[in-house]
Amino acid sequence: MTTQRFQSQYNDIIYLKKEKNGYTIIVNEYIQSSTAIELIWDEAFEKLIPDKSSIFKILILGFAGGSIMKPINSYFPKAEVYAVEIDPIMITLVKNTSLKIQLA
Repeated sequence: MTTQRFQSQYNDIIYLKKEKNGYTIIVNEYIQSSTAIELIWDEAFEKLIPDKSSIFKILILGFAGGSIMKPINSYFPKAEVYAVEIDPIMITLVKNTSLKIQLA
């Protein structure tokens, strides 16, 4: 496992941990993106949104490391997703990790 540290004007200290099953992004001691976060979203979507076919557009404010995209793509495959992230370091991390996210 390797860890990189970044200083951000928006999020202060960001750590990127490369692990055998992917990446974890930690901001000021709080996990922002990881496999565990994906599982939390999976459970939330399953319990809170019974009619998944009614979701066509999704807006994410504060995209962080993008862990939410895998559950969104799984539960709402037809939805258009728009995400906003102010921190250029977070955007760079998403682009440079193995996340399969197309950014505009």
